[in-house]
Amino acid sequence: MVARWVELEDGLHRAIEIEPGASLAVRVDPEPGATVRAGLAVRGDGGAAAPGRADFRLRLAPASDARGVVLAEASVETGGRGDGSVDAEVPASWQGPGWLVLSSAWTPGPEGSTGAAPRLWWIEPRVEWAVAGAAPSGEGVRPWNVVLVTSDTTRQDDLGCYGGPAATPNLSALAAEGAAFARAYTVACVTTPSHASLLTASHASDHRVYDNSSVLPEERVTIAEALHDRGWATAGLVSGLPLIRALGFSQGFDFFDDALALRTADQPARRLLRERPGDETVDLFLDWLRTRPARPFFAWIHLFDAHQPYAPPAAFLPPGGDPSDDPDLARLFSWPDGSPRRIRPGEVARLPEATRARADAIARARYRGELAFVDAQVGRLVEALRRDGLWDRTIFVFAADHGENFGDRGALAWAHAGLFHDVTHIPLVVRVPGTRAPGARVQALVGNMDVAPTVLDALGVAVPAAWKGRSLLPAIETPSSFEARPSLVIEAPREKEVSVRTPDWMYREMAPGADGDGDDDGDDGEGAAPWRKRFGYLPGESEQLFDLSVDPLERTNVVASRPDDAQRMKGTADAFLASRPSTARAAALGGGAHREALKALGYAD
Repeated sequence: MVARWVELEDGLHRAIEIEPGASLAVRVDPEPGATVRAGLAVRGDGGAAAPGRADFRLRLAPASDARGVVLAEASVETGGRGDGSVDAEVPASWQGPGWLVLSSAWTPGPEGSTGAAPRLWWIEPRVEWAVAGAAPSGEGVRPWNVVLVTSDTTRQDDLGCYGGPAATPNLSALAAEGAAFARAYTVACVTTPSHASLLTASHASDHRVYDNSSVLPEERVTIAEALHDRGWATAGLVSGLPLIRALGFSQGFDFFDDALALRTADQPARRLLRERPGDETVDLFLDWLRTRPARPFFAWIHLFDAHQPYAPPAAFLPPGGDPSDDPDLARLFSWPDGSPRRIRPGEVARLPEATRARADAIARARYRGELAFVDAQVGRLVEALRRDGLWDRTIFVFAADHGENFGDRGALAWAHAGLFHDVTHIPLVVRVPGTRAPGARVQALVGNMDVAPTVLDALGVAVPAAWKGRSLLPAIETPSSFEARPSLVIEAPREKEVSVRTPDWMYREMAPGADGDGDDDGDDGEGAAPWRKRFGYLPGESEQLFDLSVDPLERTNVVASRPDDAQRMKGTADAFLASRPSTARAAALGGGAHREALKALGYAD
């Protein structure tokens, strides 16, 4: 064996395994300025390779010259789990076609050292370059750029731009130039379904992405595909496992980066969780921005930082967020080596009341520090767009996929389950060049599936017929005259739960027989918590109604005392459920490795 394709143990990426000292040549025809990328890894048969050093080399060789030019070289120390990456640019003088030559070598460590013989991997080597194409044109088309930032696990009421305690000056400045939607909700909870709804302007029962293993079907038209087909350059950069290429989220993108664990390993705990820090993702976008095609672009930048574990960079840790003075709490938030730790709801529920209250205050402070870090990344993006003279012709959207419960939700603590406002109420800030009502605070009830139609409407591009969302551009331009929808349906189809919201009421129900597929008495393995209780239902309850005019935090179920209102709201839910095109889930990404990776993030039992 000189080289062979292998699937990595994470089940998410493929690699070329190459014998030390061997070379592999691949026929390529890249344009000058193209980027050559690959992840690097060294493994032993038992996981860790023997001590030593692995050397990797990328070479581009014309057919007439076997020597060619060295594009990049990198070394990885062995003796543990060695990882690295290479990025190289094809020289301007390149005239193809030719050969991309991958070679590697291994130098053993001191004599007498032990360990498994190494295996050297080139992880997803690829060549990327701008795809030539005509710029957007046509009557009424505005050739503006679009930057869509989605922030994972971001509650609206914690953000400073909405009056919350987290420091978000950049989002506040963005809202001052655009419109902030006060009643914005996700229509499909958890990361993968919610982003599928945002990108395809549809409900989960339309795209059938029900959980974080469902693959977005190819027949669903994404906003990236709609704009790519009209001449926009497209780039997608994601920071978390639930949005990787294998789950269908690269559809429509010229450039898509989901190499979550293949960059510099300065934050190993985040790598283990398959999470990339937001500043790295923004760095990658700024690199792409410098080499993008000379035409308008659509860029989706996903930030995962606000998700558990609550571990903001030290510079963003606010007062009250350091548990080090209490050994028990320190052990709750960190592993013995100091790396951040994801905390399960069952662990929180078992804490003594006073300890639980303090732990929740610490968690909330740390979470707000993460939001401040996200805000800083938004600031970097806006600054770069201004610096490059792009801001005056760029639509900028900031949204979230879902929020987060904290200690006041009992069994739901420190997680994002249950269709309460804590989880479904999201930020949505939209800035369109030349907005006639800057700084508007729109009170209309809207969903994240309205984002894509809004962007296309602002650009003068026809909205795909299959999309269910509606354009919010009229609300941005003339908020006082915008005709709001009377209600919004929200789904959590994996849990067989549905909710209906109006400005005055929130109704939710869990379908009869919803029992967690038999997993009725465990909270991620963390103690007894019946399935319905895990989503905020009391024993015997299958439906809840909240009067938002007197109970905005959704604490008191008034189904029994307001039967007519409950029946009216239930009628809306029933009509929606009856109209669903299918109840079948989309194909799932198979493999135990993917499930184990999701489990590390808290998404699988």
